[in-house]
Amino acid sequence: MLAAVLALIGVTAPSGQAEPAQTSTSDPTCHPDHRRAPAGFCELVEELGRFESARSGPVVDGIPTMEVFYSPAWGTGIHIQSVALVSPTTQGFKVLWSHLVLEVSDVMPDRYPASANVYEWRYASDARRITVTGTRTEGAVVDMREGRVDGERTSLPDKAWCYVTGIRAFESC
Repeated sequence: MLAAVLALIGVTAPSGQAEPAQTSTSDPTCHPDHRRAPAGFCELVEELGRFESARSGPVVDGIPTMEVFYSPAWGTGIHIQSVALVSPTTQGFKVLWSHLVLEVSDVMPDRYPASANVYEWRYASDARRITVTGTRTEGAVVDMREGRVDGERTSLPDKAWCYVTGIRAFESC
């Protein structure tokens, strides 16, 4: 199964180096009309939320990963998107780390300004540390799906996660 996952995400051999995630034509999808994912992948994603997309992630501890984008919650006037760093295992898949990507709220525009928290993350060169930065904008929504809001922008506190080999996951560091 691991070989099938590696082929699916376009990795032929672990390099041990973190590389920028690249979207590949062979990235898995969980859309019912053209499901193209290894067994157990879509079931894991369904536990997280509504699948949006997936792309190759860095090689962590010698094993390729996938970044899975999903919506854990949605509704009128709110859009939330998250990312999970997922690794294949002999039993299926494991979430190594997850974080918000985007959180847009325009629930009561006549009472409260709209707001958007947008996050970006970077992997250390050895992919054993993830640093997240973010911005919060309050004002008027320009594009709910993309999280674009015109208004006052502030930086959110930086956060970092370090890979813990014993549990094969990232923890706050």
